[in-house]
Amino acid sequence: MSRRIVKNVRFCLITLAVVLAASLAAVFTVYGSGRAEAAQEARYRSMEQGLLRDVRAFLEEAGCRDGGVTLTRVVDGQGNRAYTVTVHHRRIDRMEQGEREELLQQLEGFSFPAANCTFTYHFLLTE
Repeated sequence: MSRRIVKNVRFCLITLAVVLAASLAAVFTVYGSGRAEAAQEARYRSMEQGLLRDVRAFLEEAGCRDGGVTLTRVVDGQGNRAYTVTVHHRRIDRMEQGEREELLQQLEGFSFPAANCTFTYHFLLTE
């Protein structure tokens, strides 16, 4: 009977060791992937902040100082990102339609290099 107890204890210890090893492997895999995702998200945030800085600088040069600029991001399940940049300024409200379209075309040139991103620009008008 003592051999049977030893075999059962040994089996339990080996099973426990295998389960522990598998659990640790899963935790480290998730942790490593989470770190990679966090690093990628930090890279996108940096590019988004740079885009906003560039758009604000451009608008200031175009005579729209202290205008409102917002960036909205939507990320789908595959990681594709759709950005919408909304611009508001009193001067833009007073522009003719042709001037607005020209300004919008110039703004559409602003983006950052990422294959899975689309950018849309529009004006928030109060008229």
